[in-house]
Amino acid sequence: MKIFYRTALSRRDFHEACEFLQALPGATNKVTRYSLITAAIIAYSRPFSGNEKDPNAEADRTLHLDPTTILSDSQLLLHNEILRLRNKLVAHAEFAESPVRLLDSQPDGMTLHGPYIETNGRYYDLRDFLLEIDMAAFTRIADLFAAQCQNEMFKLKDQEART
Repeated sequence: MKIFYRTALSRRDFHEACEFLQALPGATNKVTRYSLITAAIIAYSRPFSGNEKDPNAEADRTLHLDPTTILSDSQLLLHNEILRLRNKLVAHAEFAESPVRLLDSQPDGMTLHGPYIETNGRYYDLRDFLLEIDMAAFTRIADLFAAQCQNEMFKLKDQEART
């Protein structure tokens, strides 16, 4: 049942990520858009982040589905990038991934550049960078995982009924 419970929780997480992504096009405020994309990244990443610390927990720590069997090569690249973004920029703030530079210091204040992300010769504010993610592709992979979780839950229940 531990696998079943983690799969059920993961299915909910993928649905939640989709809900945040579906709300994005209607959001006109930059703060709201940034909030929705970070929430989508966090929800999507939960199944892969080793949630349960208690060895007696009723659910497994992580989802037992192999992304390489569900996603195409390009989808797998996006999946890995989303997990990287969650770990390096969204849930944590690693300087190497999003540095800040001191431009000027005066007795009455400082001028900073960043946090910023440099990629392909372009500098992005973190919020702008996250909004560059292909939202349709992100939604598609979250949908694929949700559907796979649903299928897996039925298989697990069938196996349990036979034993």
